[in-house]
Amino acid sequence: MNISEKNRVFLIGSGPSLNDFNMSLLKNETTIAMNRSYISYKDWGFDPTYYVIIDRRLIHTLKHDIEKLLKNSDIKQFFILKNAEDEFSNVKWLTNIKKKYPNKVSILNHPTKKEIHKFPREVINDFNLHNIRIRFRSNAGTTALELCYIMGYKETVLLGIDAKYHSTSKVNSIKKDINHYNEKYFEFGKFIEGKNQGKPTESASEIIWEVFYKNINKCKDFKIYTGTKTLNPKINEFFEYKDYNNILKIKK
Repeated sequence: MNISEKNRVFLIGSGPSLNDFNMSLLKNETTIAMNRSYISYKDWGFDPTYYVIIDRRLIHTLKHDIEKLLKNSDIKQFFILKNAEDEFSNVKWLTNIKKKYPNKVSILNHPTKKEIHKFPREVINDFNLHNIRIRFRSNAGTTALELCYIMGYKETVLLGIDAKYHSTSKVNSIKKDINHYNEKYFEFGKFIEGKNQGKPTESASEIIWEVFYKNINKCKDFKIYTGTKTLNPKINEFFEYKDYNNILKIKK
């Protein structure tokens, strides 16, 4: 994988606004997706270039699906956060799949105390695809965006990054997943916050993106655009909006 030749990558989020886009147009583009996005790869007509997952509970829940993706998909690189703590430790499993797929699995590690304050230009020259220390690892989207930067991409386009979550009580009252583009993404009754997936709050995601923006905005050689215009105006305060079809030079 010759990263130095890469210029643009589309970061595919999982917010409801993703339904605004014709995803099939990205078939020949470089893409990075996350978590249970694989339920839609057949509909999109392509597998993403990269796949990211960081939630320790979700990794534990989806590990068999991830193994199937490693075996059968066209995804070039998998980025998986290593967790050595609590009952969701994935060290043994991650070590095994790394041995089985040494060139496809990249382990994301926690930064050292010295590295925690470096972001991220200071580490890009030491980038090792197989041993990455990631800083913004509390959100899959920011983790994926940081990876785009440290891999050397010059431009990232955000799609379906809404940074907007409805409360657990609202989801429970409606009895379906309204936080994602597909109600089967974290299907109600099968995925329980705090048990087999993380537990985001209504405000946490937006705060995480605001903190991340203040850091990534210092990187003047890295451009970030969003194709999402409506669901969360805050994201458009952080990142410049560009029309999806114009980016791809598609005539409406």
